[in-house]
Amino acid sequence: RIGFRYRNFVSATGFIRTCFTPDLIRDGRSNYLSKRWVEPDIRDNVVETVISYQRLTVLSTRRLLTYAGLAAGKFYDWQQRYGIVHRHNQPVPRAHWLLDWEKSMISAYYRRHEYEGEGYRRLCYRMIDEDVVYASPSSVYRALKEDAREIIDRFIEYYNGKRLHSAIDYVAPLDILLGRRESILKGRDEKLIKAREDRIKYYNQKSTLLPEVKVS
Repeated sequence: RIGFRYRNFVSATGFIRTCFTPDLIRDGRSNYLSKRWVEPDIRDNVVETVISYQRLTVLSTRRLLTYAGLAAGKFYDWQQRYGIVHRHNQPVPRAHWLLDWEKSMISAYYRRHEYEGEGYRRLCYRMIDEDVVYASPSSVYRALKEDAREIIDRFIEYYNGKRLHSAIDYVAPLDILLGRRESILKGRDEKLIKAREDRIKYYNQKSTLLPEVKVS
């Protein structure tokens, strides 16, 4: 009886229309199921059939898969996806996948606070506390990683074009490159002198008790 089932084991899917004999292997058809797109119903029927015949016979699951022309890895993958709608090899959505608007909010929030020196974990919990986006630190990290090139470019532009460096008299490197350092320093001195003169004029006009003060 077992031998009869072994030689006449036919899949309910319609893909396997012949007996499971070594002829399949000699004909080079041992993995023909693994090279085809399989509909969800057929895929589930293959899983059910293999499991049921494995229980009815003394054959191992791997032996049945060999004669069925189905790779073991493919079968176990189908077994895990049993009852799940086929998505044409697209990734199955996960609960931790951020929506597009959430990624946009994370990027916008980071841009508003990127120069505060906060890491992605602190930003994550600040966004949760401020009801911006509810996401885990790892999700925030992945969202910022996707936007990393733009973030790096913005920081380079800020560092070279706007950030004042103490080693070069608090001007930006771009100002040095364009030869604007001396004019910037001169402009600062003129503004400070003008501000001191204005203060002296203000105090001399408001108070007649104070002697006139001259700017030195």
